[in-house]
Amino acid sequence: MNKLNLGCGKDIKEGYINLDIVDYGGNRIHDINTFPYPFEENYFDEIYASHILEHLNNFHNSITELYRILKPNGIFYCSVPVPERKKSTAVIHGKLYSLDDLKKLFENKKFNFRPFPDENGALLYFRANLYD
Repeated sequence: MNKLNLGCGKDIKEGYINLDIVDYGGNRIHDINTFPYPFEENYFDEIYASHILEHLNNFHNSITELYRILKPNGIFYCSVPVPERKKSTAVIHGKLYSLDDLKKLFENKKFNFRPFPDENGALLYFRANLYD
């Protein structure tokens, strides 16, 4: 099973290809705002991204690239801040997308978008399955 930890930062996960623009030791180096990513089509069974989507320069191109490297029926797990869950005074960096915007953006790219009911401040946790 091939798994990608996209924009891993210092969170190096065992059993994953950890990818970031900075060398944290134990990860591959690539700017995730540069396309294509250094992987074959339909390579990953699972992609994990935590606090990454809001920092992408071109959301549509990034999701298209995830579609390219994720296998059919592959799973994309993500946590991302959304404005409707921001209940604290914490500062959120990057571009914010609403839950509805994210759902539409992913479904337009042939992903089945399913948020988890878990609430953790401003974070939305979701799973997006790629369907044929």
